[in-house]
Amino acid sequence: MTKRFFKYHLLLISILFFITRLLFLDRDLPPWDLTFYSGLDEMTYNIPAFNQYHYGTISYQVVEFLPADTDLHYSLLGNFMTYISLELFGNNYFGLRIAPIIASSIIIGLLLYFLYKMIDKNNATRLTKKFNLFCYIIISFYIIFNFSFLIASRVNEPTIFRTMTMIVIIYFALKMFPEDHDLKLTHVYFLGLLSCFGVLFVYLHNLFMVPAFGFFIIYLGYKKGIKEAITCGFIFLFGILCALEVFLFVFELVNDKTYWEMFLYLKNSPGWERRIGYLTTSSIFQVIKSIIRNGYLFWGTNIFRLDLSLLFLFLISLPIYLHKIVREKNTWIF
Repeated sequence: MTKRFFKYHLLLISILFFITRLLFLDRDLPPWDLTFYSGLDEMTYNIPAFNQYHYGTISYQVVEFLPADTDLHYSLLGNFMTYISLELFGNNYFGLRIAPIIASSIIIGLLLYFLYKMIDKNNATRLTKKFNLFCYIIISFYIIFNFSFLIASRVNEPTIFRTMTMIVIIYFALKMFPEDHDLKLTHVYFLGLLSCFGVLFVYLHNLFMVPAFGFFIIYLGYKKGIKEAITCGFIFLFGILCALEVFLFVFELVNDKTYWEMFLYLKNSPGWERRIGYLTTSSIFQVIKSIIRNGYLFWGTNIFRLDLSLLFLFLISLPIYLHKIVREKNTWIF
């Protein structure tokens, strides 16, 4: 696949992408049963952005005897992007929903880049290159018109910002740790910092990224020895701690309260009582049952929930990919 073809194809995909995302952007959301997205959630998650837009502060208190309407579970990154779009497009649906469109454009751009790098191999046969090109075209159009991704791109809700952050960090990880290159401790630290930022500044459901990238770093160090693995682990952990310190500082700066003060302030509110109350009032059995149930519901929030065909293809390709990793003893994507 030539770079010229890639550029023209990317241009066509970009046109289709923005047409499908911008057309009728001011319409109401489809029913909850079809999308699992709620208009109420769309507004609730973006209260800090609207506060900043209308009142010049993220945490706005209407009257002294009522609590501020800021919560702990909003996305700082998502609200920052939403605030910028509100400033550019005004207090309307375009101002609200341009931010997820920008986030989804970054996602699809990096996904196509990954696909291009994976299939553009110089040592491939002519037939293999044609097959790779066919797969690249089919997958790129499938991503554009996939219903789950299409809806997520048009709704201002943390899911799309979580996905964008994960894809961006994967991109940086691949750039910082190319195959058969020496590990740089500054890159290990930076990856720890980024992975923790992706949780604290984006959304807590991204927590899985921290151990995932942590095991990745330790594995790379282990290939060079136990001592190198331990060193990489501690440097990665130091990056996490630095990210936590930065987050706590920024949180206090924008909310005029420390994170822990806000936590104690909100822990007895109706919304948070159902989120964390069971940890202190329930038995161990109820806690374990709730964790299992939440894990099941979390699985239902990904791209597979409305796309059984994609789930089927994923389950088929996973053992094939793992077999290839074992056979070639190579864990790198490209």
